[in-house]
Amino acid sequence: MKENVDELTRLFNEGKHALDQFEQFHSALVPNRMNVTMPLMGTGKYGLPTMYYPEPEPEHPKTAELLQTAKRHVADWIVDVKAVLDKTGKTRYKVQFDDPTWKVGTMTYGETTPNEDKLTEVIQDFDCRLAELRKIIIDYETTGEQTLVATTQAIEPASYDPKTRTIFFADEAIRFNKNAEYQPAICKLIFEKPEKLWELKDFLSVWDSLYDYLPDLQKPTDWNKVYDAIKKINARVANSTNIPDLFKLTTKSVRLNPKYITPSKK
Repeated sequence: MKENVDELTRLFNEGKHALDQFEQFHSALVPNRMNVTMPLMGTGKYGLPTMYYPEPEPEHPKTAELLQTAKRHVADWIVDVKAVLDKTGKTRYKVQFDDPTWKVGTMTYGETTPNEDKLTEVIQDFDCRLAELRKIIIDYETTGEQTLVATTQAIEPASYDPKTRTIFFADEAIRFNKNAEYQPAICKLIFEKPEKLWELKDFLSVWDSLYDYLPDLQKPTDWNKVYDAIKKINARVANSTNIPDLFKLTTKSVRLNPKYITPSKK
């Protein structure tokens, strides 16, 4: 979930920056032509004074180019946002994003050309979709936090079966392959003493005896490999359960999260 939130936030920030630029260009290129133009005095064909209405200010030559640039950029951005929304698995977010609530955005006055009208429309749609994306991000993150709290409160303690190399947690069975690198041995150690705070370097001193059954697997030579292995375990568990912190891990130590320990062993 965090990865989706981070990606949506990145797209929101990129979109907001692009919108600001498009609005600045729009203000510079699209004139405010008044519907009612005051007549001017001039000299007629025979030198007599006469009134005439001036020609409206022409469309800026860069307007069509900006329109195509804005259309391409917004279309690509929408595709990227929808791809992440698909990952959330929430249909209502996709519907909300495709049917944004209109809000006052870029405005023009007076007679405008078709290119100017279309540019205004593209920018206004972009602005409205950004507003909806902001609501989606807040709702998605809040809902995820509430779900995580509810899940944590109702969850059964985690356990590990070294024979089958399987973690049982949050109604899921997460099994490691027989030749999985390092993870089965780490789980065996940590779950045997679930209350223990392990220094990562401690794993190295007991590694030899744990790897008798994996003669072809190179044992780790420094704590960085242990750290990376535990990160992968947490990621594997999170992928199955949506719970990212089965192991409380720092760059120097690790322990089983107290929230997921059998009460009698705390």
